[in-house]
This record gives sequence, C-alpha cells and structure tokens, in this order.
Amino acid sequence: IHMWVPLGYRDGYYSQYGNIVASKRKHLCAFLGTYRMTRQKNMDEVKAHGLDCFLSGMDKGWASPDLTHAVEYREVYRETMFVLAPWGHNAESMRVWEALEAGAIPVWQHTPEEHLDFSKYHDVPFITVNEWKEVPAIEKKYGENPEELDQLQQKVCNWYQRFKAGYQDVIANVIEQAFK
Repeated sequence: IHMWVPLGYRDGYYSQYGNIVASKRKHLCAFLGTYRMTRQKNMDEVKAHGLDCFLSGMDKGWASPDLTHAVEYREVYRETMFVLAPWGHNAESMRVWEALEAGAIPVWQHTPEEHLDFSKYHDVPFITVNEWKEVPAIEKKYGENPEELDQLQQKVCNWYQRFKAGYQDVIANVIEQAFK
C-alpha cells in the first residue's frame, strides 16, 4: 500500500486557542526556519521589497537547540496573516502545516515537479507564487481589502478542518485494510 502522509507541524506547536481574524494580525507575513537550499535567496527577495515580514532564519539544522522555541514560534504564526513556506528538501514544507494550525494562510512556490505538487492532488485554497518577488502584490491586494483577506482565511481554515477529518478516515482505512 502506497500512501502519502503530510509532514505535519513542529513538536510542541499545537495550540488549543481560537484563531485571530487575519485582518487584525500583527505581521503581514513570516518565515521561521532554516536557510537551506534556495530559502536564503527567496527570503532576500522578500526583504528587498521592505515588507512587514517577521523573518527569522538560520543555517543550523531543523532540530538545533538554537531555533526559536516552539511556543514563541507558534505565537508569531498566530499573529501572522501569511506564512511563507519555501521549499526545503521537497516542495512540501512544515510551515504549510504550521500555518494551517495557527489559522494563517500558507504562501508557497509552484513546483515544476508534478509528483511533488501537493496542490495537484488536493484542491487547496493557499496562495501559490511562481517567484517570491510576487509577495508584494499579495500585500497590496489584501491590504486594500481586509474583508477579502478574512474570507480567504476562513476558506483556508474550513479546508484544513475538512482535510484533517478526511485524512483521519483515509489512515484508519489503510490500517484496517492492512490487518484484514
């Protein structure tokens, strides 16, 4: 049996608190994580436009004790409208799941490698960019229309709840079939 399983979110990340409406959040966008692969270049593109983004990257590994503590990490994302989720070793990033868990809207880059493109298999309401220099246009669009921003956030949150419930059923079915 072949089955894709989402990466999930960082240990200690789960929050039982309700979501803050996107238009009332402190940060336009954020990225917390390691600068590997092309991430440094991608985040430099975002910085070059002077956006109000909380960017905290480092060159150490993902399990480094020097990384931002999980609670602080979670709180930054809970106060962020858009979480930037650049590729790491594959197109799927833990930041996608952390954004969803925090009620933020994931922004990720399109991948030409179809088998790695999660959005091809799931009708996701996330924002997809071809290049990170497109992020300022997102700020402009949603900054001028906070109602549309809040509607997108609600659509993303609803999708995530349905996805989690549906995937629990898929996993339970795979386990059940494996032991028949």
